[in-house]
Amino acid sequence: MMSTPLPPGPASALPQLLHMSDPFPYMDRLAARYKSPMTCPLLGQPPMVVVWDPAQVKQIMGAEPDTFVASTPDALAAIVGYGSLFLQSGERHRRSRKLLMPPFHGERMKSYAELMASAAERWLQKRTVGSVGPILPVAQGVTLDVIIEAVFGEDDPTSVHTLHEQILNLVAAFHPLVATFRWMQRDFFGMGPWARLKRAARALDQTIAALMSKKRAHPGADVLSLLMSARDETGAPLDDQEIQEQLLTFVVAGHETTATSLAWALYELGRAPSAMERLRAELSAASDDPASLLQIPYLEQVICETLRRHPPVPIIPRKLARPFLLDDFELPAGQALGLAAYVAQHDPAHFAEPFSFKPERFSDVNVSPFQFFPFGGGARRCLGAAFAMYELKIVLGTWLKQAHFELDEPGVVGNAFRIGTYGPSTGIRVRRSR
Repeated sequence: MMSTPLPPGPASALPQLLHMSDPFPYMDRLAARYKSPMTCPLLGQPPMVVVWDPAQVKQIMGAEPDTFVASTPDALAAIVGYGSLFLQSGERHRRSRKLLMPPFHGERMKSYAELMASAAERWLQKRTVGSVGPILPVAQGVTLDVIIEAVFGEDDPTSVHTLHEQILNLVAAFHPLVATFRWMQRDFFGMGPWARLKRAARALDQTIAALMSKKRAHPGADVLSLLMSARDETGAPLDDQEIQEQLLTFVVAGHETTATSLAWALYELGRAPSAMERLRAELSAASDDPASLLQIPYLEQVICETLRRHPPVPIIPRKLARPFLLDDFELPAGQALGLAAYVAQHDPAHFAEPFSFKPERFSDVNVSPFQFFPFGGGARRCLGAAFAMYELKIVLGTWLKQAHFELDEPGVVGNAFRIGTYGPSTGIRVRRSR
């Protein structure tokens, strides 16, 4: 296949530098000016062809899995390792997904409800009535506790505290300049952000290695024990390095995105009193069994609308392993592609009043997966999507059944770069009023 010129798009990547901390307003302007697909020049990297038209999104998601190889920044690879599911392709990717899937689906999920509700209640107690402050650190505490107990099976207070500190240090060390520019990925005599990132990653690596040794002697029902006992079709287990890299993947992908989504949900509900009132009314009818929260339709609609307004990953990257025909554009092997979840989910052609928070729009079960895809799609859809939705329902439902929060933000809250994603720049200040 002969490649054709790339689709039109902005001429310079320099505006990205000005919008690095909060690219969403810039994305809105680009979407208003250009059609999908659009070629977007990137800082320090080859240009990316970005799509948000549902038909084009469907073309990419429905393509043969081997059409693509992993596309992940080197800085993230330095944290999770090159054997991470994020970076695998082809047969190795399929094998890993098959081995990693059981802990996050089916009956196994039911065992997590009490764990999630308990963590939500424990961290809620740290916010006394009348207190004011950002809710994001509280949400991070919940999601870290869930990850640590569900994935590592760890409940020793000292070990839990160590893991909390090391994971948060890793998140804080992931600087956007390091993620963007390869020339920043140097130690600079141990003083630069790259050196700090690697030190934080090494510390967490060592703790996880120690937990693996402990779990080998005393296996449990946690994800780590399940991975250590997993066997593929040939009877071969995952080796220790691969297990460690997948555990780091779960930590990086599993706590931060869920925590930011919880904070955004309280922000949006705080700005939409009628939605908050309706959700409280439906929650009041639920039983004390945490699993009953999963059966409240409006709670799921609130979460879906939060993910529509604030997708954890605004552009989901792909990279072509072979030439690919996208509409009339013949794209070459090696070309970077991006599924623009944020743009697609704010397209007024598919979502009326896209910048308004309207959970009821998700009462229609026929919302297209090519218009709303906060967890990606196709063969590389987020493995933990069901786990994340489960946790969001349990934690948000538990909080709002037991407490009242009032938004304490004077204006519109923007975004800030976080590890592999974006979150609220203020942490979402709330007052607990009851």
